[in-house]
Amino acid sequence: MRSLIHLPLPLCLLVIELALPTLATASEANNALESLETRVSKLEKKLETNNQRIITDGFFTAAYARSDDDSLTENWGGIGNKNDFGALSTFGIQMTFQINPDTKAVTQLIARGEEEWAIEAEWAYFSYSLADNLTLRMGRQKAPLYVLSEYYEVSYASPWLVAPDEVYGITGDSTYEGISLLYEIPSDTWETTLQGMWGNNSFKAVVLGDVSLNNLLSVNITSRTDTTTFRLGYAIVEGDFPAFSQALPAMTNTAVNPGDRLFFASNEHTDIDYLSAGFVFDNGRWLVMSELVQLTIAGWFTDIDGGYVMTGHRFGKLLPHLTYSRMINADPGARASGRIVSSATGLPLPLPDSTVGAIADHFLKQEQSTYTLGLRYELAHGMSAKAEWSHITDFGNTIGQFRASAPPTKDRVNIIKFGIDSVF
Repeated sequence: MRSLIHLPLPLCLLVIELALPTLATASEANNALESLETRVSKLEKKLETNNQRIITDGFFTAAYARSDDDSLTENWGGIGNKNDFGALSTFGIQMTFQINPDTKAVTQLIARGEEEWAIEAEWAYFSYSLADNLTLRMGRQKAPLYVLSEYYEVSYASPWLVAPDEVYGITGDSTYEGISLLYEIPSDTWETTLQGMWGNNSFKAVVLGDVSLNNLLSVNITSRTDTTTFRLGYAIVEGDFPAFSQALPAMTNTAVNPGDRLFFASNEHTDIDYLSAGFVFDNGRWLVMSELVQLTIAGWFTDIDGGYVMTGHRFGKLLPHLTYSRMINADPGARASGRIVSSATGLPLPLPDSTVGAIADHFLKQEQSTYTLGLRYELAHGMSAKAEWSHITDFGNTIGQFRASAPPTKDRVNIIKFGIDSVF
């Protein structure tokens, strides 16, 4: 039988008095914990709601390229006769913020190896649904100039590491600040979108320098089914171009000395017209793509017609493909407005317009054909490996799509490219 310990009454009262604050503190702690749990639960629900409103996508291309010629490509990051891991490499993040059921903000940030990985906002626009089939976009966005306009930067979305230069390389930067309207035409069989755009663009061209393209007005219609896409577009724009100056080498049978410069004055409010058409067929096995473009520029610029046709066939995860692309000069432009300035006197040389025009054609006309043999292999979901060989020829005594300071030294240039594309 247990024995009981009897404490004096004063001591019992002391024990109870000491225990009361502890019990009160424990009760307050429980209340604080319950309050914290409630706040955390509300915060988690808010974060979950925000996550549903924010969609983040990314893409990446790690590529290698090299040419067998000492020339430098005007586009494609200036590929030359050296190992180049940056010219075709890109990293991008696209974020879509759903502000409300009718409004969203879209931004696409891109860093390119050819630009030393400087971050640039390729897209930055608001999208507002005016009606069930009508959408307004306002801000920085791609002009609808090509089949691949919406995802040109996402190499994984196309069969090539880089799209044919004879089409995608003749208009310069196609990102504009402006307004566009997209109308989805109701149909039971075809998904058809009519898009119009108005905007401006400024960029630094490799050869000319600072270029401004103002008051772009473009219209584009695209119709597609599960296997087939047709596209037709037209655009007009005013261009402001800086003066062109190019150092010349020695030229036989002329009064031109090394260091003399070919000069054309700046052009403002230059009228530019651009017509394009495209076609895609993809039934899961066969892939056929083709585009035709026509660029017309007033003044001393060269008018260009370009196009390509590509075909490929999927064998499981492997897609071999062959592309032929071509660009020609439709009109040499007003060459008589140019002059050749002596490096010794700073004065124009007394040369006939025909001589100046012939010299200018060598540096300003651009003609070439490219034959590209490529392989694409699906490594995993959202990741592919690509290898391509491009044989560029048919320059027609022009510099082709190469820099005037480093034109082709032979009648053909071979470029090899391989890389990894991914989306995430």
